[in-house]
Amino acid sequence: MQHPRTITETWLDKGRNRKIPVKIYLPDNEKKAPVLIFSHGIGGDCNSYQYIGEFLARHGFVSVHPTHVGIDASLMGGDRPFQKLKEAANDASFLHTLPEDIQFILDYMEFKAMPYDLSRVAMAGHSFGSYVTMALAGQSVSRDGTEIDFQDERIKCGVVISPLATRENPEEAYDMVEIPLLHITGQKDDSPFGLLDPSERRVPYDNMNETDQYLIIFEKADHLIFAAQRRQNKFSEDDVKIMELTASAIREFLKKYLLKDKSAIDGPEFSDRLKPYASFEKKLQK
Repeated sequence: MQHPRTITETWLDKGRNRKIPVKIYLPDNEKKAPVLIFSHGIGGDCNSYQYIGEFLARHGFVSVHPTHVGIDASLMGGDRPFQKLKEAANDASFLHTLPEDIQFILDYMEFKAMPYDLSRVAMAGHSFGSYVTMALAGQSVSRDGTEIDFQDERIKCGVVISPLATRENPEEAYDMVEIPLLHITGQKDDSPFGLLDPSERRVPYDNMNETDQYLIIFEKADHLIFAAQRRQNKFSEDDVKIMELTASAIREFLKKYLLKDKSAIDGPEFSDRLKPYASFEKKLQK
């Protein structure tokens, strides 16, 4: 199968003196195509989650994958890579830096008048990137005790993979989330740094009650499979199926909430396809 065309560039946020490498997966007709921005987790970069970027591009979406400098794959090199990754995961400054990266990307695409349909933008992220998605959706964020509003009305819906749950007032932390979200996790989806138990991945879903929410829990999925990470790139049949179903679920969700198009996500065929591999829940507003 032919790979979609990609663009790799580095954009400069002059206001923060911060470079943001991006890789953009393009559909055959990129003009006025809807956009998804994907935020990676600790140790990832703009080349991560290729299976999602390529799948969406083949189905008509522009998929924009930035590198968040400071939590990226460069930490994997040299001495003490695990310790460097853990330190980055615990660095509170990134709670603000990463959402600002995404807001800059949106501003930059608008300023450059890129030919995509910037009235139809979705946000997605894995692990730390799921926090970025929820922050931009309206999750409560504070800096030194002061509430900061990262909510961005340009984002119409979101996908959170391995949701990074807050332990601070979860009953209230998501009250301002006003867009539909698709939550994806697994029964073995723990934290590489011992920060979360797999059961905590559903906390955001359980506490978001103002908009439509979907939850997929794969029986055999661990944390790293969503980032397509396996030793020596040896993937089991279950691994391949989890990634395939993850990408297709994202597409069906985006069809409904970004394209306002006919989608299988609420039909029996969607849940039946998931049933051998995952449980499926939804909370829809009447």
